[in-house]
Amino acid sequence: MELNLSRRNFLATAGTAAMAVTAGAGLAAESSGADKRLKILSIACSPRKGMTTSKAVQAALDAAKSVDARIEVELIDLGGLNIAGYLEQIQAAMLCFGMIPVGGHAPAFQGATLLSANDSISQDELGLKTATQLGKHVGEAAIKLPKSL
Repeated sequence: MELNLSRRNFLATAGTAAMAVTAGAGLAAESSGADKRLKILSIACSPRKGMTTSKAVQAALDAAKSVDARIEVELIDLGGLNIAGYLEQIQAAMLCFGMIPVGGHAPAFQGATLLSANDSISQDELGLKTATQLGKHVGEAAIKLPKSL
C-alpha cells in the first residue's frame, strides 16, 4: 500500500477490499454449508503503526476469534500512512459497504478504552478487559448473522 494516499484513493481501495471480503465470504458459505467461515476485519486508524490502538484492536480480535472456531480475523493497521481527511470517513465508507458496528459494555460503551504508559498497554487491566469484552461481543454478533449474508 502506498505511504501517501488521498482520501478518495483510500476509500476506493477500502471499498474494493470490503467487497472482496464480502464476495469471499459468500463463496465460502456456498461451498462449505454448515461450516461457514466468518471473517472479522478490523482497521486500526491511529497514525502510529503498531502502537496502542493496533495492540488493543489485536486483543479484541484475539477475543473474537476465541468465541467460535469458524471465526477468522484480520487486522489492517493504517499507522504510518498519510491519509487526508478525517478517519471518521473510513467508518462512513465501511457503513456504506455493509459494516455492522458493534458497541461495547460499561465502562466503555463505544468499544474499548485503553491507557498507554510508555507505549505499552500491558499494564492497563481495565483497558485490556474492555478490548476483550468488545472482541467477544463482535464474535458473538458475527455468529448470529443470518446465513444469507
